[in-house]
Amino acid sequence: MFTHLFADYFKSMQDCQQDWWQSWDRGNTSVDSPLNRALQEVNLEDTLQFFESAANQPGVMLNLQTQWWEKQLQIWQQLALAKEGDDVVGAEHGDRRFNDPAWQEEAWFNFIKQSYLLYSSTFLQSINAMEGWMLNHANACTSFLVKCSMLCHPATL
Repeated sequence: MFTHLFADYFKSMQDCQQDWWQSWDRGNTSVDSPLNRALQEVNLEDTLQFFESAANQPGVMLNLQTQWWEKQLQIWQQLALAKEGDDVVGAEHGDRRFNDPAWQEEAWFNFIKQSYLLYSSTFLQSINAMEGWMLNHANACTSFLVKCSMLCHPATL
């Protein structure tokens, strides 16, 4: 009974993938839409501005990276030594993504949670720390979009 079910499932998955690749070859995918091309151009310009600003301020990035490494090592130590106590990095007030008790009680889940929160906060700090980069509305939108993408990350839904 299950053999037939899985065979049908895999056949439909294969058909779906073939349809997608054929659509990709024809250029009919949503990836190649005018909106996506425009967003990629804006993203490229913003990314180039960010990296140019970061290159002119290496101390800022070095400081952020050092802080990240220190905190990440503390998180690893908590896991490796099975330390009880406060988290190195906690969720912001009102953040309900980690309300399930397993995120706190299970050591490995707690490690994943804290590593994710540390990464996302460091990423936002690196964007906001670059002087001269957040001068126009488009660059302020980048910070907003990064915050939204962090909140909508599939691992936290």
